[in-house]
Amino acid sequence: MAVKTNKEYTAMQHEIATAEGVVRSQEDRLLDLMEISEKESADLKAAEAAMKAEQAEIAKQQQALDAERGTQEAELQRLSAERDMVAAKVSPEAMAIYVRVAHGRRGIALAEAKDGLCSVCHVRMRPQTFNEVRRNDGIHQCESCTRILYYIQPPAAAPQPS
Repeated sequence: MAVKTNKEYTAMQHEIATAEGVVRSQEDRLLDLMEISEKESADLKAAEAAMKAEQAEIAKQQQALDAERGTQEAELQRLSAERDMVAAKVSPEAMAIYVRVAHGRRGIALAEAKDGLCSVCHVRMRPQTFNEVRRNDGIHQCESCTRILYYIQPPAAAPQPS
């Protein structure tokens, strides 16, 4: 109402159009941000649902591992008791050799003698040593890795039908 000339009126309309354009662009930007927000909100809900499902799966696996750990601990206790019973039957000298070799060889103190070879280090034994090991009448150690050797008799061949 304070405008007196057409030139001022045109300038005022131009300012109004510019202000409406700025408002329109801000409203469009706001709508775009709202759409992005809705999309990300839906993604967040899906991710939360996936996370809950994953947490349920992890909890189930944790329970299974706990149950397995319990059975493994029970088995360890049973085997430890069995080992102690067997160790009590072994002579102290033999046990000292076993402990010394096991300590030096990462817990593996025994090796099978098979086909004249130590099955762990794969070094060929002297024939006399292999024959002594085959008799299983004493403690014999591999000359290479010092593990205690044992021999398992192979099963007898089945008779062939005539």
